[in-house]
Amino acid sequence: MKRTAPPKKNRKDMKSITILLAAVTAALWLVLLLVKYIVSGVSFASLMDDILANILGILPPIILFNFLYEYLTREHVADEMTEQITETLMSNPQAIALFDDAPKKAFVRTTIQTLVGEEESDMVYGVVEPYLEKQYNIRRFFRYNITLRDYDNHPLFPPARYLRVYEDVKYHKHYMGDNYLPQEFCVGFFTDTARLDRELHGQTYLFRENLKVDPAVLAQLAALPAEEQRQFLTRQMALNVYINDAKCELKSAVIDEAGIQAVFCSTHDEADRSLSIEVTFNMPQLKGFSEFLVSINEPTFSPMIQLSYPEGSMNVTMFPFLNDGEECLVQNAMRTTGSCDIYLQDKWIYPMSGVVFLVEDKNRRRSKA
Repeated sequence: MKRTAPPKKNRKDMKSITILLAAVTAALWLVLLLVKYIVSGVSFASLMDDILANILGILPPIILFNFLYEYLTREHVADEMTEQITETLMSNPQAIALFDDAPKKAFVRTTIQTLVGEEESDMVYGVVEPYLEKQYNIRRFFRYNITLRDYDNHPLFPPARYLRVYEDVKYHKHYMGDNYLPQEFCVGFFTDTARLDRELHGQTYLFRENLKVDPAVLAQLAALPAEEQRQFLTRQMALNVYINDAKCELKSAVIDEAGIQAVFCSTHDEADRSLSIEVTFNMPQLKGFSEFLVSINEPTFSPMIQLSYPEGSMNVTMFPFLNDGEECLVQNAMRTTGSCDIYLQDKWIYPMSGVVFLVEDKNRRRSKA
């Protein structure tokens, strides 16, 4: 249960209690004084003399050890209470959980301001705020494998012009806030870079990739009947999606000038906030000077990214924009011939991050020379 009391209400309640206690004490004192006067039979003057003598005896200790002591030590007591309250809040998540979201966010903002200063606090809080608002989902056990190979006498994709790209991406995803993965979702392969960038920042597609083929070949695929377009995805591209290790059904496929779009159906429970996801496929890509973008658009823990290629016919240049650790250095990631390996063990990667691979066809370079 969350409890927050307005400061003005607290002060009003305290004032009422003090007045009530003073009234009860005065009434009780008058009653006892009257009983003493009636029972003792002494004169009123003698009774008042005893009362004054008692006041003179107890007043100095009250003044010295109550009022004066409290006055001299109140600042120390306030500091100690503040320190104890702060220590309790800082070390006890259950205590902080009693507050509403607004006071907790104000506490975070104030803490940041004390650490980095007033001018920089807005910048730092701006970075933290999307996570406090649960705008991002998070990924764990992220594995992305890319393998480049040549085609073998394919009628649409001759080996001299196309390479075959095998991709396998898998991860565990935890959905935050109110967003979730519906049972019907999309996978897209886009020829338009602007649209690809837009979809990378959105949540419309479960997976999206850049597709580079000749417009004439794409038009030939787009002219196929709907069922043959579907077979192209299932047989030629071997596109498969698994949610919680259950294979999803390809509901429909559309090939047009924008690329390839596939709609899948899953049987997972939409209320499940944690899902295991895997996407596997192979696709054609024009040879020459191609680029592959591995984009990390959500907070991801311990990602592993690997690209393997035939070093005899291809050159690969890697441009990582991840953390600044040694794992991301090009010379460390490309130690193995024919492979680029990045593994950021026990580290978080934040959006937008990723790796760009530039692939150059050696045979084409030789022919131009």
